[in-house]
Amino acid sequence: MKTCEYTQTEILEKDLGSTWKCSACGTVEVHAGRTMPYKYCPYCAAEIIKFHKFESVKAKLNDKDPVTVAAAILWFMRLFPGSFINSSNELILDRDSNTYFGLSSITSLTTLRCKIIEQISRAASKSEPYGNRSKKSIEKNIAFQTRMREGINQYLGTKFTQEEWLYIYTYLGNGINRPLCEKFVDSGYDTNVIRRVKGNT
Repeated sequence: MKTCEYTQTEILEKDLGSTWKCSACGTVEVHAGRTMPYKYCPYCAAEIIKFHKFESVKAKLNDKDPVTVAAAILWFMRLFPGSFINSSNELILDRDSNTYFGLSSITSLTTLRCKIIEQISRAASKSEPYGNRSKKSIEKNIAFQTRMREGINQYLGTKFTQEEWLYIYTYLGNGINRPLCEKFVDSGYDTNVIRRVKGNT
């Protein structure tokens, strides 16, 4: 009996291919070989779920692998067309609003996710880069906030509303409490982690 190189999932001789789905970005691929060709998702560098005979196994993830972190940053950028990294090693998500964060301090997937939450939660909830003195500017602000919110929700695998992102920004925005932000990330983005610490319901 053979097993998958990465997940140790049992592989039967009659299997013609290997199908896997990423739990983070939802990518599904089918390969002709009998084992997965990747340790991590090539699209977002997150853990891979391997489906075999209606069973699933998560592949191990090296949170601090530089290649994994770089791949995750590239995947995040794909969610924001037109984003780029400048000469100061800053990831510019939106040039017009100057929405960005620095990459120099990012050494793991956890620090990347914390940085996204700390620096982009405002843009996802309350930023008004186009002012608020006309109907057109208000509409542009709403569209901007929606685009930011949808992008980070898709990357993190969350479904937070504008109000929820505003709550997150209030207690975690701008790096105000990195230890709590790390706990929030480690919990799978459970807002009750914040509420227990801050004493609100």
